Amino acid sequence: MKILISIDDVRNNYRQLGKQVNEENFNGHVREVQENNLNQILGQTLTFDFYNFLENGFTLSSETFVRDSTKQLTATNVDLSTWVAFSLKINDNIYVVVDSAVFDGTDTIIKVSGYDLPTILTTIEYSSENKYTKLLNGCISSENSKPIYFKGIRPLLIWHFLASYLIDGSLKQSDVGNINIIGSNFSNASNRQLNEARSNYLENAIRERNHIIDYLELNSSIYELFKGQAKQNTQDFNFFAF
Repeated sequence: MKILISIDDVRNNYRQLGKQVNEENFNGHVREVQENNLNQILGQTLTFDFYNFLENGFTLSSETFVRDSTKQLTATNVDLSTWVAFSLKINDNIYVVVDSAVFDGTDTIIKVSGYDLPTILTTIEYSSENKYTKLLNGCISSENSKPIYFKGIRPLLIWHFLASYLIDGSLKQSDVGNINIIGSNFSNASNRQLNEARSNYLENAIRERNHIIDYLELNSSIYELFKGQAKQNTQDFNFFAF
């Protein structure tokens, strides 16, 4: 299973995470969120098709690429102007959509959206399909013939991760059982503080869940495997005790 968010996604866009949050622990929490919360929304069939595309739906390009900026790269000595609206998988874990691909007679200038391009390009794979890249990253959609911005599934994963990590992020499984790590200059937050934060995180997660359902329903002709889900009230997780 591809891990769909990174520590930097959380730190740069939503909440501070300390340096003690290691990638192994982070990935374990995110995998739990993807297997349970995301799977519940998408359903088994759409979930399988989604991950199968991210893993196996691309063809490796043998062309030479140069990164120009976070949103632009150049394919040297080749015409790739047919790549408009294609999905690209970069370094096996970054997914973007090609917004424009202009051949200048020698090189192709490619502009992308959805995620920032990494500084170093090791592999670039391509696909003519983009519906799952848009589901992951977000995109401009429309409702009642008016444009709306869909943020993708990452916000949902991040809010559920934060709620999960809030409960047991400080617990470590050791040879002597579970231990709770507290730094010498820190103390645990109170139950009320934890409860208020968790309520807020889960309310935000429900909002994102409802946005995902709206997007999939509005684009049901594209996401034919989506079976529909009932939306939730954000107050469902407005609680006062663990």
